[in-house]
Amino acid sequence: MAETKEALLESLRKERAAWEAFLAEIGEERMELPGVTPEWTFKDTLVHLTNWWRRRVAIMAEVRRDAEPTPHPSEDHVQIINDWVYYINRDRPLADVLRDAWSAWDEIEAAALAFSEQELMQEGRYPEFEGQALGPAMVGGFADHFHEEHEQDVRAWLARLNS
Repeated sequence: MAETKEALLESLRKERAAWEAFLAEIGEERMELPGVTPEWTFKDTLVHLTNWWRRRVAIMAEVRRDAEPTPHPSEDHVQIINDWVYYINRDRPLADVLRDAWSAWDEIEAAALAFSEQELMQEGRYPEFEGQALGPAMVGGFADHFHEEHEQDVRAWLARLNS
């Protein structure tokens, strides 16, 4: 885990480089093919991730305004949110979806840059982050959602396409 603001930002930049390499491996021509999940294409997965990435950016903005971070929704609400995001975005052009995802990466880095090292790295200030400091919780964990919940499905889908 990063212990300084610069290390946190460097970790984010490495994650982004790995993410961009993975997108290149997938290729835009395959991003709208079915099979990542029974219902979702990679584009749908990307919309889903971007929605939750933007939530992290919004939390950073709340903290910047000295507001309490919005709590994470309940599991029931998460499913409703995920369904809603899917249905309102499934017909959006891929170029727009990719632009939004790249923008979310830019926004989380800009949000982190706006905080001092003390503000980013002070542990225990926000109970919502289970003892983690703002930086590691929001910035350091930016790509964790993909790694923990979707990477295995996306890589399996990609392997099927490549076989």
